[in-house]
Amino acid sequence: MAALAVLAVALLRMLSAASFDGPLISDNQHYFFISERAASGVAPHVSQFDPKTSFTMLATAAAIRTGRTLGVNDLHSARALSMAATAGVVTLAFLCARSLGGNVAGLVAALAMLGFGGFMGMGGMGARPKVFMALFTLGAVLASSRRRPLACGAASALAFLCWQSTALVAVFALVDLLVAPGRLRSFALYCAGFALALLPYELYFVAHDALAQQWEQTVVYPAVYMTHGPGFKILGRHVVWFLRVQNGFNSASVLPALSVAAAAGAWLWCLARPSRVGGWLSARPGWIALVAGGHAALLFTLYDYQGFPDRFLVEPFMAVGIGLLLGLPVSALARQSRYPAAALLLAVAVAVLLPLAQLGRTGSNGRKLASQYRLAERVHAMQESGQSIYAVGCTHLLAFSHMDNHVPLGLGIRGMTAWMHDRGDLPWKPLRDGRLPDVVLHSRSPMPGGNRWLKKHYRQVADNQFASHKVKVYMLIDQSM
Repeated sequence: MAALAVLAVALLRMLSAASFDGPLISDNQHYFFISERAASGVAPHVSQFDPKTSFTMLATAAAIRTGRTLGVNDLHSARALSMAATAGVVTLAFLCARSLGGNVAGLVAALAMLGFGGFMGMGGMGARPKVFMALFTLGAVLASSRRRPLACGAASALAFLCWQSTALVAVFALVDLLVAPGRLRSFALYCAGFALALLPYELYFVAHDALAQQWEQTVVYPAVYMTHGPGFKILGRHVVWFLRVQNGFNSASVLPALSVAAAAGAWLWCLARPSRVGGWLSARPGWIALVAGGHAALLFTLYDYQGFPDRFLVEPFMAVGIGLLLGLPVSALARQSRYPAAALLLAVAVAVLLPLAQLGRTGSNGRKLASQYRLAERVHAMQESGQSIYAVGCTHLLAFSHMDNHVPLGLGIRGMTAWMHDRGDLPWKPLRDGRLPDVVLHSRSPMPGGNRWLKKHYRQVADNQFASHKVKVYMLIDQSM
């Protein structure tokens, strides 16, 4: 009942924080396009090149197809599923912290998770893989804490199928299971759960004759062409971004600071009693998955930080850590019959966290979404008049009208130029059936393969409606090769 109450509160928070009629921004446009194409029968990695595993897009596609049978708008269907997943993360943060530290820890963890405004906002926008990844990552930690190896394996697989980097956490969830008696049985059940989640996913790509594209884009490409990320050379800048102190300490810095305090407390305890650390952790289900998995998530985030959604891997661990930091002392005081002190500490914690849980609320922004729809109608009209369309960085304009892209390279991704070079595709042109697109729409991301072909064969045209969405329009002037 407590978990259901937390879920209800989280859903209400979502409904007030990110309405159904807000515009799509950033990479959410890209993921929504892939989801819509999958709902229309075109598999991920075929409709659009993307190096992430695609469970999020497939789940969103299922929601879209369900919505279509009920007469619900595609974007609303996608957002309903995403909001449910985001509320699920808050609920799992409550359950994990309660399982490890009691009811007060669970309450504080839930409030902390609600306070991550960026996470809640992206969860409301829909189709963001790292939101779903957070759900299944916490699910794996909770299953490990309750010694449910089959569920832990399935949750670990689903987290991995949302974003490959969560394999870091899956490893420690498995280690947590293997330190307990019956490790052989636990390992077998974990592997069975992992396989039960992975097999249908792979069979989908087999059925859509897309296994080769999936393998190349989600295994080969990240391993070969995306290995050189930001790295530790700008670690100081990443720490500043992570702690949200680039503009000084403010309300957005409170939760990161509290999570650092929780980690520091754990480190001090380990330094004070180093000989007891291993035995203490192994005797308490879930703590290895939480502590070791959380540290692995933090180190990876600091290494590869490129934008605030990269924090989503570690924010659930931060919330649970904050819950334990504040919840364990309250529980200890209550056990020692110091109820006034426990009540005072809990009241202070709620007083600090409750306002943070209300931050980041946004009102209705329906005019901007309506403007995106009107722009999509213009793109659809171009296609109806016989013009072929190639969109880069704005494929949502195709998704709203259920349109394919001219070629499935609609977003410039790190390492793509080297990948094209090794394939012998440079100099590159976006050819389909030997023809260039009649219209090119370009926004925000680099042009895959460079833009020499664009300068040679196209002219930019002024269009205020597209320009208001930061989309450049190019018209074909020369089809000759």
